[in-house]
Amino acid sequence: QKSRRIVVRDETYGARRKPDVLAVRLQRAFDNNEFQLYYQPIVSMTSGTVVGFEAVLRWLSPDAGPNGAELIAPGAFLDALRASPIVVPMHAWVLRQCTRHTSNWSRRLNTPSLFGSTNLDASFVRDERFVNVVLDAIHETNLRPTQVLLDVNGHTAGPQLNLLWPSLQQLKAEGVGIALEDFGVGFGSPDLLRRCRFDVIRLPRILVKGLGLAEEDRVIVTALIRMAHDLGCYVIAEGVETQDQARILREADCDLAQGFLFGKPAPDSQISRDLELIAKQARTALE
Repeated sequence: QKSRRIVVRDETYGARRKPDVLAVRLQRAFDNNEFQLYYQPIVSMTSGTVVGFEAVLRWLSPDAGPNGAELIAPGAFLDALRASPIVVPMHAWVLRQCTRHTSNWSRRLNTPSLFGSTNLDASFVRDERFVNVVLDAIHETNLRPTQVLLDVNGHTAGPQLNLLWPSLQQLKAEGVGIALEDFGVGFGSPDLLRRCRFDVIRLPRILVKGLGLAEEDRVIVTALIRMAHDLGCYVIAEGVETQDQARILREADCDLAQGFLFGKPAPDSQISRDLELIAKQARTALE
């Protein structure tokens, strides 16, 4: 018997990407448990220890045709999800899954501070149930609030962050971490830092990829890390793929990093199976 092949296509594939069609497909997919979380390790740049995992939503759609299922990245359906009635239930599910897996991996790695990181959509934060959904997910899995990091994208949330911040601030008061994504690009990052007290700043891949290739990139990244530290924020560098990039980030006192150098995003079942190996490989990557 032939194994089923998974076909990965981009968001422009076929009429099924049309918003009205996607809305129907998303509801059906949610009802049929077609969504899953992939996780990427986040590593301390001083010790090489795995300190957390970022959860990223994936959609394994069974209706790609006779060649197999279709693994759909979030960029293909996030706009439709934001306008869908399942947007809050979906985020609640993501949080429950992320906190449950984080709790399990924290015990196995004997790392009480291990955290799980997940993205927030503005439409979810605006919902009146938002704060309770997050706190319930934390309490149900016996995590400490400090073991949850919620990522806010400055480009998509920036224009309305004044409306979102009161709810985020409630969670900060409980100990939940709030991170600003895509720092240094997009919608007015310096202005966002002036208006809001983030705990973590994420340096995007676009700023990290030039490290080791252009001196200008090193100067910019070093300055951004220094600025973040002066504001009392930790820094996570994304998209770290080479030893040169890691070396320059360490020299710039970057706190944490993630990227292919430390591990690719993988399903929770694979992370659970290879957890100790992932932790060992992360330490080795910085030696």
